[in-house]
Amino acid sequence: MAQFKKAIKGLKPLRLVIGGASGSGKSKTASIFADYLSEQTGKRTAAVDTEHGRLSLYADEFDFDVFQAEPPFHPSTLVKLIHDAEEAGYGQLIIDSSTHFYSGTGGLLEIVSEAAKQKFGGNQYYAWAVGTPLHNTLIDTIIRSPLHVIITSRSKQKYVENEKNGKKTYEKVGEDMIQKDGLEYEFDFCLMMDMDHTARVSKGLNEVDTSVYFKMAGREAIEKIMTALQSDSVVIVDVKPLKKQIKDLIKQHPDSLDEYKKIFSEFGNPNEIEDATVLNTIVDRMNELK
Repeated sequence: MAQFKKAIKGLKPLRLVIGGASGSGKSKTASIFADYLSEQTGKRTAAVDTEHGRLSLYADEFDFDVFQAEPPFHPSTLVKLIHDAEEAGYGQLIIDSSTHFYSGTGGLLEIVSEAAKQKFGGNQYYAWAVGTPLHNTLIDTIIRSPLHVIITSRSKQKYVENEKNGKKTYEKVGEDMIQKDGLEYEFDFCLMMDMDHTARVSKGLNEVDTSVYFKMAGREAIEKIMTALQSDSVVIVDVKPLKKQIKDLIKQHPDSLDEYKKIFSEFGNPNEIEDATVLNTIVDRMNELK
């Protein structure tokens, strides 16, 4: 039978996607955000750069370690890079940009197209039976990662006519992200950048919702985003290690059993307690007796 545990408030890793047209400031914004997160985690930042070294243009402003990804941009490659960053002990990861793993050489769209030709008689719809599991594995890897993950995504571009100082001008704007439909639903926050480097929240939480705009998005923006995320975060804590720790203390210090029983009478039988906060308090009290 499945054992359900008490849900308690905690700190959830950030999942953020930044979309926008070329030149809208996605890479620098991601770097500013990661720099702030590095201060919070006390760990270095890893970055996957698919843009031929573009992210490294900010190496004189921000401290990070980069991996220059080259084609083919198979989704499983990114899955491995995420796990490599986890094992290396980084605190946050920038993926700039994730679009290459979707529409770049060897990316998801090419994989589906090739599968359609080879296995499904040219039927692209049926070929997603090959592509969708690859995409789902990548998303699941991001969601379950202990790292803060920031990805950038190119967006489809068009030019709109404006009038400034009595003259007609044409402004480049970004529309939909160049990603598999529904990607933003898997992330906590989605920001869309314009050419003035203003970030519009297209998906958010709490006080950072879809009514919020960040002008020249920087440290103030990521501080507000993290505050909103942490006030909404819920994690499930496994209490088994705490219960084992209590049993080990009893075995190691049988002469203190009477004092331990007094603690248990105050808080309850540890075997029946599922609240990690209470169990931590019991452990602390038992250690004080030592």
